[in-house]
Amino acid sequence: KAGEVGDRNSETRLDHPADVAVDTAANEVYVADGGASQRIVVFDATTGAHKRHWGGHGTDFGRLSSVTLSKDGQVYVGDRKNDRIQVFKKDGTFVKEAFVSKTTMLAGSVWDVTFSSDAAQRYAFVADGQDAKIFVLDRATLEVVSSFGDGGGWPGTFRMVGSVGVDSKGNLYTGETFEGKRVQRFVKK
Repeated sequence: KAGEVGDRNSETRLDHPADVAVDTAANEVYVADGGASQRIVVFDATTGAHKRHWGGHGTDFGRLSSVTLSKDGQVYVGDRKNDRIQVFKKDGTFVKEAFVSKTTMLAGSVWDVTFSSDAAQRYAFVADGQDAKIFVLDRATLEVVSSFGDGGGWPGTFRMVGSVGVDSKGNLYTGETFEGKRVQRFVKK
């Protein structure tokens, strides 16, 4: 209900949703419910009925920033403030986690997560707005393979890179918040 904040167990209200992902096969919508709630909420995509929700594994989510579904049915959650990605099964069962740039201060490192366009989605790309980088992770192990970017306003650098996406050809797109105010495209080689 618009204008009314829900608490952590509310089945009808959210508190600052940060991201959504749609599972068309299951007809479900996953919401990264930020604010005070810090939980993943799953709704029926047709009726809007609450189906389930869960919080972070181990320690609570610090600041939810993203939720992404992989082709193999896993739910990847960006926990920005805790510098981590947590992976769950669709029912909320914890699978694994990894930290990205764990020493990041202030706004945290995991702002958004997306996957490579190959059939196996071999790589995960993480937008790190605080460190002004894109981290490339092996999706199976969540180990960092490489990274690129640096702070700045010229091409190939970032000011608060907050979103990342990949098209069907493997080209990577980034969006910058606050003073960045731009989208950049990186062509797959």
